[in-house]
Amino acid sequence: MRILLGILITVFLYCSPVTAADQIPVLLYHHINYDNSIYSITPERFDRDLGMIANSGYGVINLATFTQFLAGKQMLPDKALLITLDDGYADNYEYAYPILKKHGMTAVFFIVTGDVGKQGYMTAENLRVMFSDGMSFGSHTVSHPILTDVDDYQLKYEMVQSKTSLEMLLGFSHTPILAVAYPGGAADFRVRRASTEAGYRYGFSTNVGLVTDRAMWDLIPRIPIFRNTRSVLAAIDSATGSPFTR
Repeated sequence: MRILLGILITVFLYCSPVTAADQIPVLLYHHINYDNSIYSITPERFDRDLGMIANSGYGVINLATFTQFLAGKQMLPDKALLITLDDGYADNYEYAYPILKKHGMTAVFFIVTGDVGKQGYMTAENLRVMFSDGMSFGSHTVSHPILTDVDDYQLKYEMVQSKTSLEMLLGFSHTPILAVAYPGGAADFRVRRASTEAGYRYGFSTNVGLVTDRAMWDLIPRIPIFRNTRSVLAAIDSATGSPFTR
């Protein structure tokens, strides 16, 4: 009987959906709009995604809680999840932000600082409003180049200037920007070293997987959600067991 019970427990542990607090899905969105682009998710689809996340028992955490977990300073409940949106598009303020508020959730917005205020992108005032309402922010460089392709001078500029600009814009006198998302997910050793030297503690990639307490802080995996993604829950399940899960 004990042997049978042990087998059943083993099967459950290996076959059940990932719910442990030490395996965190980090979702990656871009556009929330009606464009016919692989990177575009309609507002209605985003609304459904957040509803499915909540109904499946996931608890959406903020960036501060996530980073405290990585630093070993905070335990998380089962099924913690982090939502991120890259590039700082205007539709993030128009659609994503109110939908997040509707569900009582927060997200991390990675901003291309050189595009703030340009047509199609969020304004400085948009960012301040969202920040004051509990949204988190990180850098996505100044001009969104593929960092592995630029020289050392531009690499340092993209890292340092975007961090400084975002801190000044949001008034982060005591809470610096500590997270960067690498454009296109391109981050070799040189790029990761530059991010650390610029003062970032956390670097978000596009490597697919779940985050554990053993994750490399400068190469955090995420789960991209595209227009053709079958469902957000299916995407999370597919990430289980990937090379970056553990």
